[in-house]
Amino acid sequence: MQDIQFQVGETKKEVNYTLQLIENNLTELYIKLQAEEVNFLIEQIYKQPNLMHQLYDRFLVLRLTDEHFQKLVTFIFEQGKLQSDNEAVNSVFSIILNQFPKKWLEDNRLKESFISMNSWVKIIGQYNFEGLKPLVDNLCDYMLDKAPDKVDFKVGSAYLEQSYKLYKGIVTKRVIPPEVRDSLPDKRLTLYFYNKLSRKELRFDMYDVLRQYSCGIHFWKLLEAEYKSDQTNTLKQTELLNLCKDVYMGHPDNV
Repeated sequence: MQDIQFQVGETKKEVNYTLQLIENNLTELYIKLQAEEVNFLIEQIYKQPNLMHQLYDRFLVLRLTDEHFQKLVTFIFEQGKLQSDNEAVNSVFSIILNQFPKKWLEDNRLKESFISMNSWVKIIGQYNFEGLKPLVDNLCDYMLDKAPDKVDFKVGSAYLEQSYKLYKGIVTKRVIPPEVRDSLPDKRLTLYFYNKLSRKELRFDMYDVLRQYSCGIHFWKLLEAEYKSDQTNTLKQTELLNLCKDVYMGHPDNV
């Protein structure tokens, strides 16, 4: 009887081990099939870029690899040379932002392309406040970890300018009471960005680019409130704080 129980126990172990092998192999097979499907989809958009709008949702649910990332980046640059306002390129950029939210920030050419000719307006033009927050999270993490350059701050400016456009879309439809002004997208995202970008020098570098944009006033007000009496300010930081004070005093969003 003991021998039979031992044999049954061993058989169960073997069955479980076999099932585990099958499950692991199926997982590997599924990943491989997904990779092949992505390669096929990329081949299709290379042949017919206008198919991108039909394939967009499928790209979002598949697992993309670094190899796919490089192929999509190449598509952006090759198609971008042919036509500056290209819906397929904008869609591929959206795929990259969704599937490679940090990796794309390591590619300066890609960031330059995002900024150039205001293509970012169409790329993130449909993002709401909640959609913009993860973009800000990834960018701030990147800038706090690396030595960011001007193009990184321009990417941040694009995010904040989009939130400003969301606000403008709201105020054109109705009058906004002062008591709810701080809850609107532009102020909320600016405050969120400012707090995430926690180092003083990065905040001033951000504003040095951001002051060229409509939404710059909100970032400036946060800087002034925190640093106007700071004795450790550099000469450039003091100049930045004072540079736009007179201009902003008459600004319609100075509330």
